[in-house]
Order: sequence, then C-alpha cells, then structure tokens
Amino acid sequence: MVEEHPLTDRSVSRRIGVWTGADIRQPPGVASLKEFAVVGWDDTRFGDTTTHTQDIFTRVAQFEALGAGGSNDAARYAIGAMGGLAAVGLILLVLSFAARRGAPPAPARRNAPA
Repeated sequence: MVEEHPLTDRSVSRRIGVWTGADIRQPPGVASLKEFAVVGWDDTRFGDTTTHTQDIFTRVAQFEALGAGGSNDAARYAIGAMGGLAAVGLILLVLSFAARRGAPPAPARRNAPA
C-alpha cells in the first residue's frame, strides 16, 4: 500500500509568474533516499497580476526514522570539507586585507597633452 504525503495544499496559477511573458520553465526537482525525499517547485502563491512574483518552495517528506550517530563517514567527510573551505576562505580574506594595507598608494594619473 502506498501512502500519500501531500507536500503543499495550494495549486500553482500559471496565469501569473514568468510563464506568462517568457518561455522559462522550472520543472520540479526531486532528490530521494529510502528514508526521505526533498522536492522543490516554482510557486506563485505570493504573486498577483501586478507583480508576477514566483518563488521556489521546497519540502522534505520523511518516510522512515533517520539513524542518529552511527558510522556515517560521508557526513564526516562533508563536514570536514566544509570546514576546510571556510578556513581557506578566511585565510584568503585576511591575506587580501593585509596586501591592501601594505601596498603603496597608486600614483596619480596625468593626462598627456594632445
């Protein structure tokens, strides 16, 4: 038996948004595992015929309990990589500020006579 898991209670109006003036299409995005799925779609619920606002909404549907702790090496590597990228970004930011302080001022430009 398949259970239904509604992700939204609103329908999308195609009379407003980018669908009316251009041929820009945003198909729904789905990423799923055995335990859960993440779905994203374009939604016009905050739009009207004046603003034509269109936003991206996402929802997570969880089907089974997620394991806590355990030996998930992929999560450890991902967190380590994010920390490493943040550290490198911070170091580059500090170095760029230090280089600006130590650089001599640029000479004033003089217009050459024509």
